[in-house]
Amino acid sequence: MRRVWVMIFLLLLAGLACTLTGSDNDATPVSNPISSSKPTVTISQPTGGQAFQVGDKITVQAQASDAGSGVTRVELRVNNVIVDSQTSENPAGEPSLTVLLDYVAAVPSESLTLTVRAYRGVTASDDANVTVRVGERGSTGVTPTTGGSTTGGSTTGGSTTGGSTTGSNTSNPVCRARIDTNGLRFRAGPGTDYNILSSFNLGTELPLVGRLGDNSWWEVTSSNQRGWVSAAYTTLLGNCQNIPITTPPASPTPVATNTSSAPQLANLTVSTLTGANNIVLIGGEVATSYVLRVKNVGQTAAGAFNVTIFYPNNTAFDYTVQSLAPNAEVEIPGVTAVFNSPGTYRLEVLVDSSNNITESTEDDNRKTLDIAVVFPTPTPEGQ
Repeated sequence: MRRVWVMIFLLLLAGLACTLTGSDNDATPVSNPISSSKPTVTISQPTGGQAFQVGDKITVQAQASDAGSGVTRVELRVNNVIVDSQTSENPAGEPSLTVLLDYVAAVPSESLTLTVRAYRGVTASDDANVTVRVGERGSTGVTPTTGGSTTGGSTTGGSTTGGSTTGSNTSNPVCRARIDTNGLRFRAGPGTDYNILSSFNLGTELPLVGRLGDNSWWEVTSSNQRGWVSAAYTTLLGNCQNIPITTPPASPTPVATNTSSAPQLANLTVSTLTGANNIVLIGGEVATSYVLRVKNVGQTAAGAFNVTIFYPNNTAFDYTVQSLAPNAEVEIPGVTAVFNSPGTYRLEVLVDSSNNITESTEDDNRKTLDIAVVFPTPTPEGQ
């Protein structure tokens, strides 16, 4: 009898094992949830090992992409110092952004590493790096750059078209704007409320015929048509000392709408971002304060929102504004940047960086200020 019960028990165990095994084989695999991604960035030019000379302008072409809300900024670093950066024309970012970034080779180096980093807001990509060689000006055994050198406001040794750079031994003194982000809009006037005439490819060079007094927009010509491009997405080439200030065309008349049913919204903008943008580095370090004001130019009050300040040393600071009534303006205190090495830097401000406020437009939420830092000009001995 005991033997019978043992056999029954063994049969039950075997049946249970088969049931468990079959269930496991039929189960649908569960995949891990997709983790929060970072932007990605690659460098297409220059190539690794390419040779330049001191004083050459090295133009870096980079492609950034982001599967999230989009790439908002791409920056070029040398020795961990930001030497150039480019923001997206769309404040919310672009899924794909191709840019041109410049660095003027300052000292000889057998292995100068150029680093490009892309951002989605404050989320940074992994770095993309390319290493080039920089020789003394006029030295033998070093191939002259294809990117051109800048002297006294004119660009020598190269013109860029469509993102590729070609060498030349002649100086082109014509003042022109190089398009540094693909698809930059060509508008009938200096502002986002003007009609779009067309758009330009990355690297296109356009002759300047005028400018706004604050140098925020350039008037250019293309195919015998005059129009405007935002200066924030361009680099000036040639001799641009005598470009006249242009009186812009009248703002377009807004299309009539049914105001009774139109939503009344806030509109936050950086009304002021001013301070020293040409700094002489004395004593090894200079701290400079900047005036930053934010205004609600919309028709309804805004609740609490953040103002994010991106400093040149790659730190970011969030300041919270609790509320802002229509036509009210608030000054953000304590905006101070510290510089300890020469170069070109950018101070950038983004209003409502956490997207708390529904606005009538977000095209004016971002403002930048470029800052040039140089060593003092040496004086001859005895003076």
